[in-house]
Amino acid sequence: MMKLVRLCLGTLLVAMACGGASSVTTTTPSPTPSPTPPAASTSPLNLSLSGPGTAEVRTSKDQSVCSGSCTVQVENGATVLIVAHPQNGATFEGFAGDCSGIADCSLIVNSTINVTINFAPPPPPPPKQHVLSVTRTGNGTCTVKADAFGIDCGSDCQRDVDDGAEVVLAVEPDKDSAFTGWHGACDGKKDATCDFRVDKDLTVSARCMKIICSVDP
Repeated sequence: MMKLVRLCLGTLLVAMACGGASSVTTTTPSPTPSPTPPAASTSPLNLSLSGPGTAEVRTSKDQSVCSGSCTVQVENGATVLIVAHPQNGATFEGFAGDCSGIADCSLIVNSTINVTINFAPPPPPPPKQHVLSVTRTGNGTCTVKADAFGIDCGSDCQRDVDDGAEVVLAVEPDKDSAFTGWHGACDGKKDATCDFRVDKDLTVSARCMKIICSVDP
């Protein structure tokens, strides 16, 4: 009988050791995410360009180029440099608005910035020119002039004249000479003045002859 009691007690102890105790579940908490830093605040830089040219906008973080009017967002507190670049023979005339003068414009952005950049277009090309030559023929003496063009032939008988110019020549014979006619661009005209339009290199000749007086015996 004693033996049986011991056997049962041993069986009970083995059962408790193998499966009688309850299990415990441990839960690890999730890490708390770091807060997202707020986006940096910005202000608009408004550029208005007049004339043929571009504007370069530089910051420590970025660089952009505007042709025509544009808006660039710049972080508040940032220093911005604005550089004007004239194009196609234009001339930079200066800044207006929040910038002034003709030197590169540097400023700190903390609010809306408005800048105008003025470029002057290039001058028109010079007109095409032609050579106008004046000569005198005959045995007389005369002077051919075109005052508007500085021709005084005599001494100055050739000029570069703009294409399409209207020229008026006038001949002045000396007292002992007579004007007898034009040749070249004024060929066939008998008046002492001649007008014509210059559309190519031209030569005009005035003929003057001495006056010969005969005395009857």
